[in-house]
Amino acid sequence: MILEYAYGCWPPEVTDHAFAEHQRCIDLWNELVRLEHAREADLLLIAQEDSADLADIAKRINALQERIGEQSSNRALYRELRALHQDQRRLLWSWTRDHKAIDEQFKLRQRAEKTHARQTSLSWWHNYNRVLMSYESARSMCARKNRRLRFRDPARDDGVLAFQIQRTRTGLGAAPAELFSNGVSGVQISAPNARGKALLSMRVDREANRIVLPVWLHRPLPPQCRIKVVQLVWRRRADRLRWQLCLTIDTCEQSRVREAEQRVPVEFDWIDREGLEVMRISERVWRLPLQWMQRLDQVERMQGELDAALKEARRRWGGHEIAGPILAMSHWRERIELIALSRPRLPEELIKWWVHVRRLWLGIPGARAHALGHRREIYRQWARDVACAYAGLELPELNIARIAHEDRGTVPNSARHRGAVHLLRAELIHQCTKAGTPVYDASGKVINAPAAQKSSSWARRRAANKQGSQNRAQSNDGPSA
Repeated sequence: MILEYAYGCWPPEVTDHAFAEHQRCIDLWNELVRLEHAREADLLLIAQEDSADLADIAKRINALQERIGEQSSNRALYRELRALHQDQRRLLWSWTRDHKAIDEQFKLRQRAEKTHARQTSLSWWHNYNRVLMSYESARSMCARKNRRLRFRDPARDDGVLAFQIQRTRTGLGAAPAELFSNGVSGVQISAPNARGKALLSMRVDREANRIVLPVWLHRPLPPQCRIKVVQLVWRRRADRLRWQLCLTIDTCEQSRVREAEQRVPVEFDWIDREGLEVMRISERVWRLPLQWMQRLDQVERMQGELDAALKEARRRWGGHEIAGPILAMSHWRERIELIALSRPRLPEELIKWWVHVRRLWLGIPGARAHALGHRREIYRQWARDVACAYAGLELPELNIARIAHEDRGTVPNSARHRGAVHLLRAELIHQCTKAGTPVYDASGKVINAPAAQKSSSWARRRAANKQGSQNRAQSNDGPSA
């Protein structure tokens, strides 16, 4: 079973090499997307000469783009243009099915251009392999949902760097002890102290530059697992970057003896009764603990205090020539930064207010994220236990939009938000699929298609894809760790 273990990290002192390598990965992604768009444009030119419908849509798109240039604030024109592009991609996909020779030429061109982009990239092979995997997954998703690949958003400041462990002396992947005994040259973790604090050193680029940062090892790894991939992830939270060490591990877990020989119905609810009751199977009831509910109460109190402080500040200093326009801004980040820059010209009481609300503003995202992450972990453990305990589950349909409309403005609406039973339902399906437990809807149809019930053609496709992935890995990957 493939699992992901995440550990929090303190910010590193030096990040230049890590950010430079990540920028090279972004450049590779943007180059792959640019090549994808160029191939699509060339294929459209060929298809338009053969298909009158595609040629007509192209003329309508050009005319609509001219209108958008004259009426750039008309959002209806953008929606119409988006619909035309979707129709164009749908017709193009149908056209390629009837012209397989041309489609095969463009597939060969795509493989050649991807190989050339990989070979000319300045990023390390661990990182460009991760980019190529993301690119192929994105292409598959766009083909299924009739969308188009996008360039990297320049406003995003999150990132990830990877280190793939192919093989060590003990076998495929790496044993947990090898990370703490210099058994893997690219990733080294010092022995944790009594509080679980250790020091992580990870290679980030082809020049063997490393990034060093403290990591909090709050839970041990399974003793018999094999570590496949080590990733260093960062994302923005408030005005700071939050760093995480993510370990992808492979473990063999013995399934528990199943109690039921037939499928059992599952009921979802959100009743606040000695904790938030969210799921019921026969006489068994699963409730979110009171401690978790208190964490959400604390987050809501902090948010209410922050809103009240802003309202009071606008009442007191709304007419101030400097503070008034700053307080009228809509985003807290701009408000906090400009008050910090204007401190010498602001009243002393406003500076004290700024210190208080800045502490609140910085604390709310972390407290909310920790609480929601705790709920996600609770749901994962529940779903795993249920998947191993029952032979089959029958799940009801959850129309969240209808339920939200009916419960709008009522007390149960708050409990529904806290319970988020749609996430629990999705986790149940995910864990049952991994455990081979069938999941049925109300009509008795299997909705998760466990591996044991999938067709032989699916098994052949999976085997072929696995063999192709191994062949590409042999040609793309560098030396083993």
